[in-house]
Amino acid sequence: HLDLNGVGRVLLLSPYRQLNPVVAMHFQDWFGNNKGFGLAQSDHNMSAGNNGSGRMTSQVHQFIQPLGGDISYAKLASSIAQGAQFKTTTLSETFTYERYRQEYNGRALPLFLLNAKGRCQVWEASMQDLLQPDDRLIALIQPSDAKGSIAAERTDRTSDAADSPAAI
Repeated sequence: HLDLNGVGRVLLLSPYRQLNPVVAMHFQDWFGNNKGFGLAQSDHNMSAGNNGSGRMTSQVHQFIQPLGGDISYAKLASSIAQGAQFKTTTLSETFTYERYRQEYNGRALPLFLLNAKGRCQVWEASMQDLLQPDDRLIALIQPSDAKGSIAAERTDRTSDAADSPAAI
């Protein structure tokens, strides 16, 4: 038995596409709708094992908020194998999103936004205009000596801004 007291969300990142919907269904009963994050799945993959009813697909869509359509398990695993790390960065009046982009120069792949009230949202590029001081970005950061840029692989991600981030 896993003690989940104090846990309100779950991140599903299995390399087995058919497993993620099953795990999502399991945790949906515990956490409720829109409390899971995971890799985007096609309807074909998400409906695996539902005997064509469509019920599982619908329930999984209510639970999982996808992390951008072009992020795959393979991309995440490859980045981590090359030394990328997950980092949380707090924005401020002086360390804005533009400076964040400059600091990481295409090496950051934002995944989540934690606003000042503690609400967690899946990152979308359109959020950059809504960012406030004390908002926190959770991103996968490539090491500065890494070849290539994970952000450059994503056309909806931005990749420029300078100063040291306040990492937690």
